[in-house]
Amino acid sequence: MNKISQTLALAFVLLSAVAGLAFAKHSDDLVLKLPPGWTKGNVAEDRRAQTQIMQLIRPGDDIRNWKELLTELSYPKPRGIRKPEELLDALKTQREKECPGSTVWHVIGQDEGSITYEWHFQTCVSQPEQCEIAKILVGKNTVYFLQYAKKVKELSADERETWLKWLGDARLSAGP
Repeated sequence: MNKISQTLALAFVLLSAVAGLAFAKHSDDLVLKLPPGWTKGNVAEDRRAQTQIMQLIRPGDDIRNWKELLTELSYPKPRGIRKPEELLDALKTQREKECPGSTVWHVIGQDEGSITYEWHFQTCVSQPEQCEIAKILVGKNTVYFLQYAKKVKELSADERETWLKWLGDARLSAGP
């Protein structure tokens, strides 16, 4: 698992532990069409914690040495969490502890069940500079994080538009 994925996982474990939150079971399904031209670089599941992560890379990249990365992370919604921005705030707090002052955040849009944001960080803790566009979807019982990351100073306007469309098409539908 790469450093950013570890940061995300740690942020949510910490959020849950600090708040003393209990977890519910998955019952929300993610509706998402994966873009063509990507391959699985890493898939991991912790059945006990009901957490799953899938990371996709471009052909020629390696999960430990990628230029672009798509990540889907899902886990049971912590009790007491009502808004996606609460999870984003926890991520910001964790990131600030790791790399103070190195990350610039911008919320692009939000509604009751999701928040789309982008962030850029400069080199920190041996991580190269990169940009990320992401969406947090909070369902009745499940949280999904969808992220596109690229190791560049800035995404082109076309790239940004492409990934915002992809994230905009992602939604939750109630499971069985």
